[in-house]
Amino acid sequence: MRNLFGYAISNGLCEGTNPFEAAKVSSKSKLQQHKRSYKPFTAEDLATIFDPIAYLARMDKPGYRWLPFLALYTGARLEELASLPLKNIQCESGVYFFEIEKAKNSNSQRRIPFHRAIVESGFLPYVDALRERGAIQLFPDFKPGANGQGKNVTR
Repeated sequence: MRNLFGYAISNGLCEGTNPFEAAKVSSKSKLQQHKRSYKPFTAEDLATIFDPIAYLARMDKPGYRWLPFLALYTGARLEELASLPLKNIQCESGVYFFEIEKAKNSNSQRRIPFHRAIVESGFLPYVDALRERGAIQLFPDFKPGANGQGKNVTR
């Protein structure tokens, strides 16, 4: 349509500006990319990824160790956990939880109780050590960037 109107205007067959000048059409390959979605991990995939020996050997930094593990057991978005302040890890009536305030939208603000695996994993001593050091963030080594604080962990 852009070319048709361009031809008509340049040959005096139509007056004004080309209404399709700024119109963009995606190619078939780009449309296909939008249709593709990621398949969920299988139980076997998760067992391979979180194999205790291999996982701890590879994930040698606290953020790299805890962030994927917490995402697995909370269902929280990576960026929500990566940017979580320590004050948002709370306990009420013996139940530990994450208070998600910095969320994608207001409907995403929520409390996520700790799964038993998180309590038993040694995560709480990590949090206590950070608090003793005077840290403010759950992952103080993660720096804000154009793509969020947890981007490097996904790589």
